[in-house]
Amino acid sequence: METRIATLASRLFAAILIAVGSWASAPAAVPDRVSNGSDRPSRMLPLFDATPPAQALDRALHGIAASYGEASADFVALTMEYPR
Repeated sequence: METRIATLASRLFAAILIAVGSWASAPAAVPDRVSNGSDRPSRMLPLFDATPPAQALDRALHGIAASYGEASADFVALTMEYPR
């Protein structure tokens, strides 16, 4: 029984190494559209700035409330255990 467990554990570890190795060599991001093309998305994420994380989260929650309603923003805050 111990031999079977050791064999299964070693196979799982090898599978994880293969998966991580192939993931690490893959490109980080491949865009499916360019921002200045004719098929530009209607909404784009803003560029990163020096906004403190708590303010960024507040802004994101306000954006969610504007787009999807207060109940959705409250649910997101609840799932993140963020006081609202």
